[in-house]
Amino acid sequence: MVWTLAMFVLLLGGFSNLYYYAGQGVPARYLRSHKQPSAPAFRAFGEPISKTDAFYFTLSTMTTAGTGSLTAKSEEMRLTASVQMLCDLALFGLGLAAVLRD
Repeated sequence: MVWTLAMFVLLLGGFSNLYYYAGQGVPARYLRSHKQPSAPAFRAFGEPISKTDAFYFTLSTMTTAGTGSLTAKSEEMRLTASVQMLCDLALFGLGLAAVLRD
C-alpha cells in the first residue's frame, strides 16, 4: 500500500511538472525560419499555464473528472495525457490488488 501511495505522489509531481514546462511554450527563436522571422511561441495548451493549472490538469486527468476547462492543444500533450491515463489505470489496479490481497 505504501508503494502505491509513493507511485501516486511521483506520478502527480512528475506529470504536473511536465505539463507546467510544456505549457510555458517553446521559445519563438526555435520556431523561426527564414520565411517566418517573427513566429509566435508554440504552447502545448494554447496559452501559458501556471503551476496550479498544471496540477489541476494532472488531477482532473488522474481522477477522470476531465472538466474540459484546460485542454491539451498539441498532439504531443494529448499523447502525454493518454500515457498518464494508462499509468493511472495501472496504479489503480495495483492499489486495488494491494487492498484485496490484505
